[in-house]
Amino acid sequence: MIRDMGYYTLAKVVMVVCSFIALPIITKELGATEYGIWSQLFTTITLLSPIAAMGLPSSLLRFFSHVKDRSELCRGFSTVFVTVALGCIVIGSIVWLVATPFATIVLGNPNFATYIQYTVILLVPTVLNGINVMLLRATDRIKQYSLLVMLQSILVLLSVVILLYRGNGLWGVLIGNIVGQTVFFLLSFTVIVGHISFCRPDFHRLPEFLKFGLPLMPGSVVGWVTELSDRYLVGILLGMSWAGIYAAAYSTASVLDNMIFIIQVTLLPTLTRIRESGDIGKINHYLSITYRYYLLLIIPAVIGVTILAEPLLLILTTEEFAIGASIVGVIAIGIMFNGLGQITSNVAFIERKTRVILMAQAVGAIFNLSLNLLLIPMIGIMGAAISTLLAYGLMLMVYSRYARSLVDISPDWIFMFKCILSAAIMGLAVYLLSPSGLLQVALTVVLGAVLYMLLMLASGGIERNEMKKALMLTRR
Repeated sequence: MIRDMGYYTLAKVVMVVCSFIALPIITKELGATEYGIWSQLFTTITLLSPIAAMGLPSSLLRFFSHVKDRSELCRGFSTVFVTVALGCIVIGSIVWLVATPFATIVLGNPNFATYIQYTVILLVPTVLNGINVMLLRATDRIKQYSLLVMLQSILVLLSVVILLYRGNGLWGVLIGNIVGQTVFFLLSFTVIVGHISFCRPDFHRLPEFLKFGLPLMPGSVVGWVTELSDRYLVGILLGMSWAGIYAAAYSTASVLDNMIFIIQVTLLPTLTRIRESGDIGKINHYLSITYRYYLLLIIPAVIGVTILAEPLLLILTTEEFAIGASIVGVIAIGIMFNGLGQITSNVAFIERKTRVILMAQAVGAIFNLSLNLLLIPMIGIMGAAISTLLAYGLMLMVYSRYARSLVDISPDWIFMFKCILSAAIMGLAVYLLSPSGLLQVALTVVLGAVLYMLLMLASGGIERNEMKKALMLTRR
């Protein structure tokens, strides 16, 4: 598990670097208004993808994590692939037909309907890529998975940058993503076919896959309401310029999301295999370790990104976006709650209680949507940030209530206090340094990380032999 996390960590580092390269280029070329339009288009893709996929990528992960027979893998993958491809065609056709009213409502201008139609084209490779990479996760091919994810980030970045610098503006961003995702699809599909081939679908198992996956689809949609509907509402209620400012601030804070992605890519398949063996005690052990190290990393990261929000936004964007620095800390805390919730939700997933996940996400979505409608007109983008934070906190409570009935997830309050105290002292040091510019911010991040680890060692929050044990595990 640790070795796999190392591969995926490298992939995520590449993804973050590509994102940090892309963000200043895109924001400076487009400006707040056009960047706001792009964020709405991206949000639309994120909404349509789980609807078209029907929860079937998760079915691949759940039913094939322990399967070694290539013919069985081939039939399962082919069945899911063909079904999802048909889903993309149906959903895409519907959105294409209603592109004009959709653009009027979401983008505030019916003349932007063509953007919506090209977004539908982007939907197809995006969703099918999700199927491809999920199969690699399910079959424990994390090294290949990580290499392909890195390649995907680089391809999209290069496509977008080339088209932007050729003066294509927003069209360059949209078409660049289509080109990058399509090339990645062809490469990843070739890798999978070379491993398990592609055979005639076996639709006899499709009802079983849908029975597991479909309850996750509305969960993904309501999850979208919690995570991204605030961007829609900011754009509709405040305008595209504010949508761009909010999206840039959210992107700055969401670098913290990579921590939970790195953990989940190996934790969920591992817990699934352990559950099949019936070893509940081992599940407790893995969850306990995961909570500990996630909190060890996320707490100082939240404090650090909060204090460095303004210089980061000035580095990554322009002064037009810097006003969003005030909400970065609030979003970062919400992301931490979301990460803890995702770890905890694994218990429901491996028990096949997907309705628990749906219930938690529905509660969070309704709460978030209601607060957004109330707070955005009153306090602007800060209202959207507060709504998201409180919704994630509520979802964490729902997940925890179910998980406690099966496993021991009692918090280690003393360890958490040491993390918070050490991170607060680190944060004070970062604030007093008051860095500006890329080099100063980078040096401050390194110094802050070193100071935090020294404080944790001094307080006994982590022990000297813990790092040695982690290094030994990576060599196994």
